[in-house]
Amino acid sequence: MERSVVTERPDQPEVQPDAPGYVYLYWPGQHMYTPYGQPYVHHPAIPHRRTNGLAITTLILGLTGFITCGVTSILAAVLGLVALGQIRRDHTGGRGMALAGTVLGWVFTVLWIIYWVWVSVVLAQAPVSPSTGPTRPRPWPALTL
Repeated sequence: MERSVVTERPDQPEVQPDAPGYVYLYWPGQHMYTPYGQPYVHHPAIPHRRTNGLAITTLILGLTGFITCGVTSILAAVLGLVALGQIRRDHTGGRGMALAGTVLGWVFTVLWIIYWVWVSVVLAQAPVSPSTGPTRPRPWPALTL
């Protein structure tokens, strides 16, 4: 059977036998076939969900919470909960980032609170001299003058 083809060279005749290298014209409703006889089906592209910007911010603030002495970790914990609510409401992407930032925010907030309580207890137990204030033991007594 011969089909109408579009060739790459205009000097070739319009009707060619089935041969590789030619693009066949298809009309609407006709199926294109792959070399193995399976019909070619065009699948539309899946639309990309936008990532919530607050989720990205939450993750960054959560990661920097250790460096900033817990200031940004408190923000990450609060903004993470807001971002999770927006993601649930708007069906946007970024749930994993918002959740990770929220968890990091709470963990670093708790760690910094524990640290500052420990520092307060250690300073409160330091011996106090009436004339000079708190005294601390010297780490290297041999180096004193």
